[in-house]
Amino acid sequence: MGAAFNGHLDAVRVLVDAKADVAHKNQAGLTALAAAEHRGHQDVVDFLAKPKGKGKSK
Repeated sequence: MGAAFNGHLDAVRVLVDAKADVAHKNQAGLTALAAAEHRGHQDVVDFLAKPKGKGKSK
């Protein structure tokens, strides 16, 4: 996910909401989380590392 690699948190949020595959690996073998971490984008790392959908009740 290029948005994570480049530190674009708002774009990452939109992509995650649209069910983008954040576990997909790029040509270097990095996931979106790993790419953001590698580039030092802590806000994106924090967002992607947070468990999604936990604690929600219907």
